[in-house]
Amino acid sequence: MSTTALILVIFGLSIMLSRGPLVIAPTRTRAMYLKLFDTDAHMRILGVVFAVISAMVVWSVWGVSGVAAQWITYIGGFVFLLAVFAMVLMPAPFRRLATTIWSAFGPTTLRVLGLLAVLFGGWMVWYGLSL
Repeated sequence: MSTTALILVIFGLSIMLSRGPLVIAPTRTRAMYLKLFDTDAHMRILGVVFAVISAMVVWSVWGVSGVAAQWITYIGGFVFLLAVFAMVLMPAPFRRLATTIWSAFGPTTLRVLGLLAVLFGGWMVWYGLSL
């Protein structure tokens, strides 16, 4: 299995595991996510975690040819920049934005978004396994 395929499978599974609870318990899952955005310190820690993971992902596919590897590089670079500049350096505005967005969704919308995310994660796993 190539590095690109392995990353696609891991991220597909992580999407499915992190968004799957939205289908079953949307209100509790939203409350858990809102608790993650509770303070600036939480947001900074989350930003550092996202920055480290995205930097590792970009580094692991660096120099690999292929469309999937390019997309992983672009998305990983975007997540890295977003994590560093928005979540670490300016956590308060990003925290307010995230809280506003997550609070606006009702249970039905959260279930639909969770189902779409699980389907997308499943597609990523399938595509990773087919590479």
